[in-house]
Amino acid sequence: MSTNYADPFDVWKTLYQEIEPQISKSLHNVLGSEMYAALSSQLLTTMLQMEQYFKKNIEHLLQTYKVPSLKDFERLSELVVGIESKIDAIDERLIRLEQEAAQTSELRGTMTELSQQLAVLNESLQALTKASVADAEAKQKRGHKN
Repeated sequence: MSTNYADPFDVWKTLYQEIEPQISKSLHNVLGSEMYAALSSQLLTTMLQMEQYFKKNIEHLLQTYKVPSLKDFERLSELVVGIESKIDAIDERLIRLEQEAAQTSELRGTMTELSQQLAVLNESLQALTKASVADAEAKQKRGHKN
């Protein structure tokens, strides 16, 4: 007796070739129908409603157990960005104030030098004035003697 073993892939290939055109035609008819479109629309609407319901309940649950949600992290991120921009603005103002303080310090030094020079000039002027007065008095005394 001889046993004939059939190729299993040959069976699948034959089955596929015979059934695929019929299944393809049936699926094309079903997917193109108005009933399928309405059913798909209703299914999509139901899925969106369920997603909103779960999202709402999860947010409520997170708030109840005081667990931060994505919205909390987003808000925190916005606050951090705001703080960073304020720090940058303060830093810029501080740099400007330091520059102005350096200029003010230079002006003070210049003013101090000018004050010292004026004091020296004032002393010189007073000495010259005293010398001129002394010379004038000396000339007057000599003029009276002659």
